[in-house]
Amino acid sequence: MRNAVWGWLLGVVAAPAAVAVGAAAGDSPQLRIQIVHPPEKMSLPALERTFVFGSVHPPDARVTVHGLDSPIVRSSLGGWLAVIPLTAGKMTIVAAARLEDGTETQVARKVTVNGAPGNAAKPAGNVGDWAVHKPPEERVWKPHRIGRIAADTAYLRSGPDRGDEQAGFELPLQKNVLVTVVGQIDKSLHVRLSALESVWVEAHTVKLLPKQTPSPQSFVNGWTVRRNTRSTLLQTGLEELLPYRVTVAPDGRSMSLKIYGGISNTDWLHYASDDPWIRLARWSQPMEGVYQLDLELRRPLWGYDVRYEGLRLILELRDPPASPPPERPTSMSDGGRGRRTSVPPPAPPPPNYLAGVRVCLDPGHPPLGATGPMGTTEHAANWRMAVSLRDVLVSNGADVVMTRQDGETLALPDRVLRARQASADLFVSIHANALPPADNPFEKNGFSVYYFQPFSQPLAEAVHAAMRASIPLRDDGLHYANFHVTRQSYMPAILIECAYLMWPPEEALILDPDFRDRAAWAIADGIKTFLSERDEEE
Repeated sequence: MRNAVWGWLLGVVAAPAAVAVGAAAGDSPQLRIQIVHPPEKMSLPALERTFVFGSVHPPDARVTVHGLDSPIVRSSLGGWLAVIPLTAGKMTIVAAARLEDGTETQVARKVTVNGAPGNAAKPAGNVGDWAVHKPPEERVWKPHRIGRIAADTAYLRSGPDRGDEQAGFELPLQKNVLVTVVGQIDKSLHVRLSALESVWVEAHTVKLLPKQTPSPQSFVNGWTVRRNTRSTLLQTGLEELLPYRVTVAPDGRSMSLKIYGGISNTDWLHYASDDPWIRLARWSQPMEGVYQLDLELRRPLWGYDVRYEGLRLILELRDPPASPPPERPTSMSDGGRGRRTSVPPPAPPPPNYLAGVRVCLDPGHPPLGATGPMGTTEHAANWRMAVSLRDVLVSNGADVVMTRQDGETLALPDRVLRARQASADLFVSIHANALPPADNPFEKNGFSVYYFQPFSQPLAEAVHAAMRASIPLRDDGLHYANFHVTRQSYMPAILIECAYLMWPPEEALILDPDFRDRAAWAIADGIKTFLSERDEEE
C-alpha cells in the first residue's frame, strides 16, 4: 500500500503554486538553491524512495529535484520538499532552480544508499553455505551478583540494548538501590526483581559488590501517613534500599507499590485525619520476595513520587492546584433607600482556572533536533512557540516556569528536575516534528500530542481536542509515548508537536507570529478545559 501511494505521488502530484516574495519589478534577484536534507555523505537505509528538502531564492523560481518537477511541495518563503527514487550505492542528488528569463543554477548532494535490507545472512565460505547472523547470547551469572545503582538515576528496561536501539522503559531507580544481577549481554545487565519479573540496565550505571554479598531483603513494618504543605506522604523504614515499582490504575483512582525483596511484617498503617487522598490501604505478600501495598484513592491521582531518604521509603501523593475562588455577583443598590431593585444581578464571570497554576514550559532541544527547509532549527522554533504560549498563560493568571532560556543546552533529566524543583503543577514540552527517511511526508504532517502516565491522559486529550478545533493543520493524532519528559510522575506531563518543521508550508506557519499565537491560545484553552473538568471531579 505504501509503495502504491508513493508511486501515485511520484506520477501525479504537481508542484503547488508558490506565493512570490521575490525582488521588486526591475530588480535582478540573485538565483540560489540549497539542499538542507539529506546532509552531505549521509548513509541512507535500503529504500526505494525518500524525501529531499531545501530552499530557493527567489521563492517563485522553478525547482526540479533529480530531474523531476513533482511531487514538490513549496512554501511562500521558498522552502521546498520533493520525493525522489533511490538507487543502491553512491548517489548524487541534484536540485536545480530556473527563472523565467532562463537563468539557472543547481546544487549537488552526495549520499550512500545501503543495499537490500536484511543482512541476516552472509557467505560462509562455500557455495550454497550461509551463516545466519544471530544476536549475542546472554552470559548467565552463576551464582548471581549483587549490584548497587551508581548513577543518580538508572533507567531499567524490558530488554538489553541492541546497538543504538533501546528496549522499552520499565522503571527508574535512584542511586544506591541494590539489585540482583543474573546475567549480561554486551553492555546490558540482566536484573531479577522476582521469580516472574526481570529487567535490564546499562552496566555502567551499576557498581558490582563483592561476590559474597547476600541478596538484599528487608522486613516491611508499619506505615505512617502525614500531610505536607501540598501532598500526602506515606513512609516506612527498611533495612536495605530495595527496588520498587509503582503501578497506577487507568482511572487514577487506585495504585500499588511493590517492594522487591520485601517481607511483610506490617501490623498497622496510621491514617492522617487531614489526608484528602487515601480511602483504603491494604498490604499483601503476593509471592516470595515481593511486598505489595495497594491504595484506593478518594479522587483521581494528580502526581506522585517514590524516593528514599536514608533508609525511609517515601511515597508522596501530590495535590492538584487550588480551585479558583467562586466569583460573587455584584450586589444591586437603590441608593440607600432600603428598597430592593427588580433588576437581577449580573451573572458572575466564569472561574479563571489558570489563575495561580504553575505551568512548566519546556522548549524542546538543543542539542540536536529537526531542521526545516529554510534552515530553521527546531530549538529556535520551539523557543518562539514556547514564548508565545508563556505570554498567553501569564495573561490568564498562570505562573510560568521555563526549563531553559533561548539557546541554552539542557539534558532531558535536567528539564524534569527543574520542573520538580519549581513544584510545577503541569509540564508541557513544546516541539516541532520531523520524519525518518523511510516515512512518507505526504501522509505524516500536522500536529500531535503525547502522554505516558495515566493521569496525564486527560490533559493530553483536552489539549488535543482544543488544537483540533482551532489549528488549520492535519491532525496527526493523540499518542501514548514512552518519552523521557512524559514518563515523569510528579505532575501531569505532555509533549506537543505543534507542526512538522520539515514540511515547507508548516515551517512557514511556525515562523508566523499569528499562527504561533493561535496555537498558543488553543493549547491554553485545552489546559483550561482539563483544569475545569478536573475541578468538577474533586
